[in-house]
Order: sequence, then structure tokens, then C-alpha cells
Amino acid sequence: QKAVDKTQFQFNCCGVDGWKDYSNNNIISWRKEDLSPSSTFLLTIPRTCCRLLNHVSYRAWERPQPENLSACQSSLPEINSIYRWTGGCYVSIDNWIKSQSRSILITLAIFNLMQVLTLYTTAKLFRKIEDYKKTIVYL
Repeated sequence: QKAVDKTQFQFNCCGVDGWKDYSNNNIISWRKEDLSPSSTFLLTIPRTCCRLLNHVSYRAWERPQPENLSACQSSLPEINSIYRWTGGCYVSIDNWIKSQSRSILITLAIFNLMQVLTLYTTAKLFRKIEDYKKTIVYL
């Protein structure tokens, strides 16, 4: 759950394809999170799907404080669309990966180059050791 919350917070998104992903989710634990035990209110979406008051706070996804919890949880689109992220995380993450692809490729190329240089150095060292063994005279 924490990974999902962090992702939704970091990418300003909700669910994989959108907030409706949570409508058929039967897991109750997150729906009662931080609510009074006697409360009959259940969250319709996680708090990290809401626009947060504490969005600049350190690790805000761990203790999300929605701007307006009841409006964010509302079933009326004209109300909830103002206070919740409506887009899904798949598209946001996909766009982020595409924007980072050059950096990822450069990092992989450097890593591969280091592996090749390590193999080359190991082979050269092994050859020197073998040459040194040939020069040792055993009595």
C-alpha cells in the first residue's frame, strides 16, 4: 500500500487507469484508514488520490491531509474533480519513463562498458600471472 501511496503522490495520479479502479476494490482496511472505529464513513478512494494540503511536507504520502476530504470522496464529479487526481498512474509513469529513457540508456551503456573493461583487465591479469608462473624455477 505504501508504494501505491507514494506513486500516486509523486505522480499526482489515482489508480492504474483512474480513480474508478478503486470502486470495485473490496479491501476494507484502507477504506477505514485513520477513521474513528465507530465511523460508518468509508473512503471511496485512498487519501493520496486527493489534492493534499501537506503536499510539500516530507514524506507527505505517509500522512496525507486532503484539502477537502469530503469533497474528494464525493460521488459527484463536479465536486470531486476539483479535489482529486482523476488521471491514472500508468500514463504518468509511462511518460516519466519515456522522458528518462536517455538517462537510463546512458547509465546502462556505462555499466556495460565497465563490465567489458573489468573482463579485459581480468584476462590481462590472468595472462600476467600465467607468464610469471612460467618464469619461476622449481628446485
